[in-house]
Amino acid sequence: MLRIKDSVVGLVDFDSLVSAPRIVDVQNGLLYAAGTEQGIDLSKMRAFLQGYGSVLRLVPAEVSLMHPLMIDRVASIMSNVLAERTTNSGRKDSVLVFLVNLLSWVIHNKRTFVDHLLASARIE
Repeated sequence: MLRIKDSVVGLVDFDSLVSAPRIVDVQNGLLYAAGTEQGIDLSKMRAFLQGYGSVLRLVPAEVSLMHPLMIDRVASIMSNVLAERTTNSGRKDSVLVFLVNLLSWVIHNKRTFVDHLLASARIE
């Protein structure tokens, strides 16, 4: 955690460390904060985006990339899980079920996702 005085101002996730546009980081945070097996928890999505937007506003181009980035990220995680060699196949299967359900929701609920994104994100 990154702190200024007694306030947490950031979090560094070394597992997902990559040089990329900030919208990738926003999408990643949103996935971890609001992703569920039933899809995206819209109230958590709203809270995450409002919190982020209270510090930095997104620009329209970033908002337009959020949905395809979410699909790409979940598909990438699925690929990584499938490539893993593990002795705990039950755990691997449950992670894949979670990811398939999440991906299905994101694909089939694009309008809901985008509408909540536009309503929640603070856009410049």
